[in-house]
Amino acid sequence: MSSHESVLRIPRNLVDNFAATTGDRSPVHVDAGHARRTPFGEPIAHGALVILALIARTRSGRPFRAVDARFPAPVFPDRDYTVSVDSRAEETSVLLHDGGRPLVDLRLAHREPAGEPCLDTASGSSPAGPVARWPRAAARRMDGDALSAGERLVADYGPDLPGLGALLDALGDAERATAGLAVPLAVASYVVGMEAPGSLALLTRLRVELPDLSGAWSEGIRVDVRAGGYDPQFQRLTIEGTVTDGHRTAVLRAESAVRTPAPPADPGRVRERVDPDAFAGRVAVVTGGSRGLGAALVQALALGGAQVYALYRDSAQEADRTRASLATAADRVHLVQGDCADAAVLAGLRERILREHGRLDILVLNAAPALGELALHPATTARATGYVRDSLALAQTPLAAFTEEVTAGATVVGISSAVITDPVPLWAHYGAAKAALEATLAATARVTREGHFLVVRPPRLRTDLVPAPVAGEPRRAEDVAAAIAERLGEGVAAGEVTVLDTFPAPEQPPTEAETPAAIAVSATFTAEPLAPSLTFWSDHLGLEVEPAFAPYAQTVQQLLDPASLLSRNRRGVDVLLVRFADWAGHVRERTQELIESVDVFRGRAHVPLLVVLCPDPPSTTGDPDRDAAAATLADGIEAMAGVYLVVAGDSPYTAAEPGVLHDPDRDELAQIPYTDAGFAAVGTLVMRAAHALLRPPAKVLVLDCDNTLWSGVCAEDGAEGVRITAEHRAFQQRVLALKATGVLVALVSKNEPEDVFAVLRRPDSPLRAEHLAAYRINWQNKSENLRELAAELNVALDSFVFLDDNPVEVAEVRSAVPDVLALVCETGGGCLDHVWSLDRLTVTDEDRRRTEYYRAARERTELRGSARTFADYIEGLAVQVELSESTSDDLPRLAQMTQRTNQMNTTTIRRQVADITAAVGAGMRFWAIRVTDRFGDYGLVGLAATRVAPHALVVDSLLLSCRVLGRGWNTGWWPSWPVWPRRLGPPTWKYRSWPRPATARPGGSSTASPKQVRRPATVRSPTAYRSRTRGTCGSNRRARPPTSGTTRARPARGRPAA
Repeated sequence: MSSHESVLRIPRNLVDNFAATTGDRSPVHVDAGHARRTPFGEPIAHGALVILALIARTRSGRPFRAVDARFPAPVFPDRDYTVSVDSRAEETSVLLHDGGRPLVDLRLAHREPAGEPCLDTASGSSPAGPVARWPRAAARRMDGDALSAGERLVADYGPDLPGLGALLDALGDAERATAGLAVPLAVASYVVGMEAPGSLALLTRLRVELPDLSGAWSEGIRVDVRAGGYDPQFQRLTIEGTVTDGHRTAVLRAESAVRTPAPPADPGRVRERVDPDAFAGRVAVVTGGSRGLGAALVQALALGGAQVYALYRDSAQEADRTRASLATAADRVHLVQGDCADAAVLAGLRERILREHGRLDILVLNAAPALGELALHPATTARATGYVRDSLALAQTPLAAFTEEVTAGATVVGISSAVITDPVPLWAHYGAAKAALEATLAATARVTREGHFLVVRPPRLRTDLVPAPVAGEPRRAEDVAAAIAERLGEGVAAGEVTVLDTFPAPEQPPTEAETPAAIAVSATFTAEPLAPSLTFWSDHLGLEVEPAFAPYAQTVQQLLDPASLLSRNRRGVDVLLVRFADWAGHVRERTQELIESVDVFRGRAHVPLLVVLCPDPPSTTGDPDRDAAAATLADGIEAMAGVYLVVAGDSPYTAAEPGVLHDPDRDELAQIPYTDAGFAAVGTLVMRAAHALLRPPAKVLVLDCDNTLWSGVCAEDGAEGVRITAEHRAFQQRVLALKATGVLVALVSKNEPEDVFAVLRRPDSPLRAEHLAAYRINWQNKSENLRELAAELNVALDSFVFLDDNPVEVAEVRSAVPDVLALVCETGGGCLDHVWSLDRLTVTDEDRRRTEYYRAARERTELRGSARTFADYIEGLAVQVELSESTSDDLPRLAQMTQRTNQMNTTTIRRQVADITAAVGAGMRFWAIRVTDRFGDYGLVGLAATRVAPHALVVDSLLLSCRVLGRGWNTGWWPSWPVWPRRLGPPTWKYRSWPRPATARPGGSSTASPKQVRRPATVRSPTAYRSRTRGTCGSNRRARPPTSGTTRARPARGRPAA
């Protein structure tokens, strides 16, 4: 093995030469104007060109048969980067990095004389139509239906072969290590950049194989590739196919990200929220006013009546579009082209404004350099400090030019960023620039006591500065611009800095997400073999989630990167698969690092996070470091709301012989640690936990008695004659464990009550009468008894699970009450271990006390029967209502209520703990409603979510549990919420309400246009109100999951037990 390092710089002229010789003139490489409208800010080098340059640095002296390259980040021309080369007998690895940050990870395989190609090079059928001729003059743009449908591309490709040879000479490849690969690499670059997806492409991975290296490529090159496998959620397109000149055939596979340009600012989104007279008569300057947030602010201020001077440097076309979009308000926008850091430009602008208007009222400091990612490293220090210097100049120059106007009382709006309080890896230079801006404004406020200063810290926006090809970013620039305009309309205090850092979600009704829900997986090992198991269970359970995988061994990076697969997953479940064996020698340190990263991640997560501790090889059993790390992980995760730990060692699915689960050979070769059966077991474990998060659990477990809870018939054998075996005791203990998680336990048996309760009093019976929420012990049909139990418990029948040993009784229940999940459970047995509908990953205090609540409910019913009037009943209850702002301990219960409450729910917004946490961070307040009476504590039975808007209090959600209705308290109390600042006077109350969907999905957190009500002048006593709500609460239909593994439960056809 040999290693060496060198410095690589790709000159700009070589990028142009490569574009000319290959025909890959994709604008992101050759058009500076286009590149400025991308996250890169300037043209980037072709990935294939970088590969050729890196191969030339290997000094191999031997040809290569295969290239496998990954591109984590772009490479810019005329910058110095470090190349690290490690050469082995079979493979050479090359890493191009920028101050420790990987840019290209290249693996090169050496050709063996008798080797076989590792990909099938058989070509497809002949094309039906005419063959195209490449290269084309301008890049194609493949998007929309074309991406989803896929396309076969067959063409005769004519690169400049002599020019390509000259390019290799310029790269220093005297040994021609790249000669055989240059043409297929050129083809791959051309296809991705010019054909599919074309101008929106960003190459992320490229693999080329060339089995035959004899001779040189000749004219007459035929390309036959298929563009398919498009992933719309994560915007990835795969190209596969062949390149041949009739003598040799190369196989290529390219993966590219499809960049989504930020949409132009839409004044319609702003117009609804801006008062048309809010800024009438005022004069404003917006720097960086042609695109993104700057353009949206130009629109907002102009729509509010201001005369707006939009200053921009290069984007004339975008500036014209912004102005034209305002229609009749366009005359209020004055476009000024110039550099915001040029004092002469700003002096001229000030002179013009004073000449035309005599004043300046608002100065918006928005201009900033293009944002690139930089690691903290000596090699990047100059660029980082240069970025801060350039950013500060774009703010200080306008501020200095208008110092007199600010001193006289103008308002300065500094566009900072949420990274000030929520740092982003590789954005330290950006955070430093924004911190410098805020410090500048704070210092200026000290000396200009009449000036007004508003610092805005927007979240990550969907603008051209977003440095990742991600669609569906959470916020539009127009929404933030409207919030800024609203805050300016309310006025900003003089002589101090006001910070605006909360931006409530735009008001819109909940809709299905455009992208599918995902099981987003990040693992310490290669996890893609899980896909068949995850897909099977998703289809079988009706979960409608699709598996998506992050690169292996990137778990911490996935947690910390806001643009990662896990961070972008907005519907479904995020999954971390951890195997301690992959951290050999560093288990304790890596475990602590993981816990800290999870804690950071959950603050911005959109879906629940499953952390799965996967099986280690049997050779590691008993390792004290791993046992300690497992305990540390469990303790750390337990305290985190919205994060759930699943330990594979506790699961029956992974309790198999080591040879069945583990595959040491594949683990050694490719970090694929399990057999197919092992991956199926882990996949089943993951999907069972995901099912518990994505589907509401069953609420009631109804049991038969004879030959289910014991062996024998108590009416015939007597209470002492039936046998309670060890297997039956284990079954009853499992029932009690489910009761402890909140499952209501009930009995339905054809028997005499005294006989049944006599058995339950036996000392060898773990299940006792006091454990029951209700029972029906009589000689009626069991289906009729189940209906009565549903009415008594006020729980829908589709929340019932019924177990009986008699197939005839089960068949009767299935026929008469098909909503009930009815299962045949043979005597004793472990059937309960395989009923997924009873799983709960979160258990709240209300869950643990649920049986107690229902016993108290029976006592209330008895009081109601003895009371002469309803008013006497209400008075006898002595109801007390407590309203308090929620704490972190309340979050699991609040999330649970949003998932389960359907009837008394104004919006049916389904929220996970992460959604509530994010909403609180955005300024929303959540209120917990607790109720008690003389018979006991109902617990946390309601929630309200509120936020303060200009001159209004918005009730985003209001929901109440059905079990506390009809107690006279549920109306009349709400106007007394202590959430409205009295100094603002009486508010207008707004509440959100829309029709409930037929089936509500979890995970949504959108909002709707609110209705308005005036606050009542008086508050009536709660006992003066009567509930008119009738019917059964909680009917939330769900797909029944199937059984998995060996089980004694025998579900009916079409009604699985899991």
